[in-house]
Amino acid sequence: SKQVIRGWRDRRYLPTDIRYHRDHLGIVTDGFGPRIRIGDGDEVKDVVHPLSEEGLARYEFARRDSATVATGGARVTLDVIDVRPRDPGAPGVIGTVYLDRATAELVRARFSFTPVSYLDHTVEDLTVLLDYAYVEGRAWLPWHQTIEIRRNAGWLDLPYVGIIRGAWEFGDYDLDPAIPEPTFVGRAIGGLVVPGDSARPWPQPFDSVLAAAGPVVSERDVAQARVEVARAIEGQVTAGASHPRVVAHDLSDLVHFDRVQGVALGAGTRVESRVLRVSLLPRLGVGLADGRVTGGLEVRLHRANSQLSTFSFYADRSIRDFSDRPVMSRVLNSLTAQESGDDHGDYVLVEGAGVRLQLPLAHDSRLTTRLGWEDPGPLAISATPARGSFRPQPDLGAPGYWAGSLGLAKGGEGEAGWGLSLDGGIGRSEWGRVTAGFQLEIPAGSTEVQLQGYGGAATAGAPTWRTFVLGGRGTLLGERYRAWGGRQMALGTLEWRIPAPIPALPLGDFASTGHEAVLAPFISAGWAGGRVTGMPWSPTDKVRITTGVALELFYRLIRIEAGRSVETGDIGVTFDVGRAWWGVL
Repeated sequence: SKQVIRGWRDRRYLPTDIRYHRDHLGIVTDGFGPRIRIGDGDEVKDVVHPLSEEGLARYEFARRDSATVATGGARVTLDVIDVRPRDPGAPGVIGTVYLDRATAELVRARFSFTPVSYLDHTVEDLTVLLDYAYVEGRAWLPWHQTIEIRRNAGWLDLPYVGIIRGAWEFGDYDLDPAIPEPTFVGRAIGGLVVPGDSARPWPQPFDSVLAAAGPVVSERDVAQARVEVARAIEGQVTAGASHPRVVAHDLSDLVHFDRVQGVALGAGTRVESRVLRVSLLPRLGVGLADGRVTGGLEVRLHRANSQLSTFSFYADRSIRDFSDRPVMSRVLNSLTAQESGDDHGDYVLVEGAGVRLQLPLAHDSRLTTRLGWEDPGPLAISATPARGSFRPQPDLGAPGYWAGSLGLAKGGEGEAGWGLSLDGGIGRSEWGRVTAGFQLEIPAGSTEVQLQGYGGAATAGAPTWRTFVLGGRGTLLGERYRAWGGRQMALGTLEWRIPAPIPALPLGDFASTGHEAVLAPFISAGWAGGRVTGMPWSPTDKVRITTGVALELFYRLIRIEAGRSVETGDIGVTFDVGRAWWGVL
């Protein structure tokens, strides 16, 4: 086969060192041939194909299923065959192939690779989906294809990965063209080696193409492919241990500023043994203003071939904001706290040890449970801002207790989903607590209606740091920050998200600021009940309502909100990065 790239255009919307390999643009016509190369050999190079003559000796095969399908006016019997290398410590393919029983031709493939196959150490995994169609009753030819590459941040281990996904859809085949023999001379992919002009004008602008294009493959398709890979290697563990890397839950774990610690430095690492399916995660941090040392150790046991099912032993000493719901990104809070004394946290020192269990469930949901000892301690203000002063730090300490929790959730912060959590403790008193939250996204023509809700209730014996608070930024704009709180709380927001065209400003290598903003009128309502003695917040006398509008710019990376309290008439304005980025920053 031979492919010639006649026209090629791409665009960078953010600073990035991403380089598109030419075979990321090419079509996999022959199932990769006897040796598999991806990323021009920078990512995967010369891995033996399991269906090659050499591969028949290097791999183990197991027929899992078979099926008869109707295609192109014919009935074809397919065999579903799981594939894995005999030596899990060697480069190889792991996954499932579907073969036409009559011809032994490849009809479908879902596979990944053993970790040692990846030549680029930043590649977490590489998933390939190939689907062929029986064209005119004569040949199995490409129909749908997807290659997804997930990369980590190299030396820094964050709980996020970068994803590059290429998807193709093929049709309108001409099986009898007259092709000159010299066409096939040279490399399998010819033509342009860098983006360049087309042989004819592009029919429409690049942004219009991206806006109109629907996903050829869904998240569920790729997730299902990983399930098939996991099934193919069930009971087999990849040998070797990972290289230690600096671990952080987010960038602010490495350095941040707050009123109790001042500048706080921290880091952790991860050491994994895939043979034993054990991960060690030690962490250590220190506050430069208070000198307090924080950190912990987690010993994590993984279920075979799954990083999602884990059982952990942990010991932890950490400083955290007592509210379950963040109201701003930690990096912005560090800046406002240091420069103007505007710290949006109310902090508690929690020391504890115990066990945790996390299990993936159906429909992308997950279950988490925990049992252990907790001892919440009070904290005082130790830092000094550059200007202004900090508001008082409440005493959130309490006697130690045995605690447990059970949670069900789907989705993450800033995305559609839901969560339900039950927790409680036994110590000087017995207490319980329940919380629930959801986010719905409802398409309405070219716009979207977003509905969010969160609420909870705690018994009278619950420690102060397990109660609730709201008001101001992130909850009810126009109200005094954290003016309201108690042992019960409910908060809801209805937002109408309207795309709005705006002039795109050039930003050099960034390309532009984008042609579209999001204008989002919203209304929020909140209520709190059950007074907590000694705290600066109090129950609301009625439901508090805020109306306002949000503006999202720069591909929704920046969000500006303005809201007015219906009760007080006061106006609040906030600026932050988009909520989807809070977990990173």
